[in-house]
Order: sequence, then structure tokens, then C-alpha cells
Amino acid sequence: MNQSTIKKLIEINRVFYQTVGTYFDSSRNYFWPGWEKIIPHISELSSSLDRPMRVLDIGCGNARFLEFIAKRFSGIGFSYAGIDFSHELLSKAEERCKNYMDSSICNLYEIDILTDSWEKAFTEEKFDLIVLFGVMHHVPSFENRRLLLSRIKNLLSPEGILVVTHWRYGDSDRLKRRIVNPFTKEGSEVFKELGIAIDDLEQNDNILDWNRGIKGYRYSHFVDNQESQEFIDELNMPVLSRFLEDGKERNVNEYVVLKNSG
Repeated sequence: MNQSTIKKLIEINRVFYQTVGTYFDSSRNYFWPGWEKIIPHISELSSSLDRPMRVLDIGCGNARFLEFIAKRFSGIGFSYAGIDFSHELLSKAEERCKNYMDSSICNLYEIDILTDSWEKAFTEEKFDLIVLFGVMHHVPSFENRRLLLSRIKNLLSPEGILVVTHWRYGDSDRLKRRIVNPFTKEGSEVFKELGIAIDDLEQNDNILDWNRGIKGYRYSHFVDNQESQEFIDELNMPVLSRFLEDGKERNVNEYVVLKNSG
């Protein structure tokens, strides 16, 4: 994928979250069922440490995961860092920080992980738990997704855990209805409006519509089984768990839980 297309897709998503941020937040205030299934891994990790667990939430949005671990691990000390490019969603995250943690150990960063060297903001610290929920499908180009995971791995502590989800909307008849068909009259007009040509996109790239409260469009990539396995092989980290969960069908997200090997 060329850099011009990548920039267009990033901008499409930036505009989307700026436009529908409030509506998106109102639909994202529940805990994902899949989070419950990673509790044993988090418990084992925290019990192995002789200090508070350090958590990095990449694409934290409104910081729901902060609230989740604060409630599920109320007796365990941890620090939290959340990063997101959406100012609107980070303002919601700030409220959760104030409600559940001391400000000295809860830090939020308005950072776009699709910019070069974003990880340099954390060069002085390694994290024991890094989570990447609902992010990978918004990263344009296979190479950028691969590079992102490589950079994240470098932020892990020697025995740290990385949890990545892949939105499996391409396997759901219900969710596939959100895909804009560029070969229809209406779909071709949407692509034209967004300045995107179908030939510019890579395999499994799509434009999805949004119709809750306001009309909007966002870029989304479907990470299939083959691509997910390629990332696992590239990271070369032991897989602690890999499963499907969430959504009405209980299978709309693939979870991959990996452990650093030091």
C-alpha cells in the first residue's frame, strides 16, 4: 500500500472518531466478556512480581479496561498508562482515572501509534501487561501492522504479557452488512467522497458505515486466521491462549495472549 493511501485511511478514521466520538463512547461502556478469560493470566503475572504491575493500554479509548482491572484486581497494586489519538475519548478516560486511581500512577497520552517513533515516549519504562483491544483493524497495511507489534514487543518487561484482539467482523453475517460495497452506485459514491479507490486497498481492507446517532465511515481491516498466525510467528513469543469471544455471537473478537520470553 502506498503512503498516500495510508495517509488517507488514517485521516478517514481520525475524522470518524472526532465526529462520532460521543456516540461511540456511549456504545462502549461495557466490559468485553473476553476480558474475563484473560484474568488467570493477569493474576499469575501479578503474583510473580515483587512490585506493582505496570499496564499499558494501547488504543485505550475511554479507558474501560482500566475500570475493569481496578474492579477485578482491587487488592493488587498497579500503574496504568493509556494512549489514544482521540481527544474526545481521552477526556472520558480521564474521568475514569480520577474515579479509580491516584493521578500519580494513572497517565494518559494523546498519541497516534501510526506515527513514527511513537514508542519513544516510553523508553524509560517497560510494561508487564500490554493490551491492544480493537486497534489492529484500524492500522493500514500489513507492514504497518507487523511493525506496530514489533515495536510493542520491545516495550514488554522480560516476562511481560501481550494481549491482542482482532475484530472478526468478516466472519459475521450481521457485521458484514456494515461493509460499503464499492461496486454499487451508493458505495462508489462513498468511496469517491472519501477519495479512495478500491484498487488502492489491500486484501481484506474495507470501509464500514456507522449509523448510530450520526452517519459516518471508517477504514477497517479484517485480520483473518492466516494473518493472525503470521503475526504470532513473527513475534516468536509463546502463546498462552488463543480464543474467540465477545459480541452477540460470542465470536466477534479473536484474542491472542502472548508471553515474552525474556
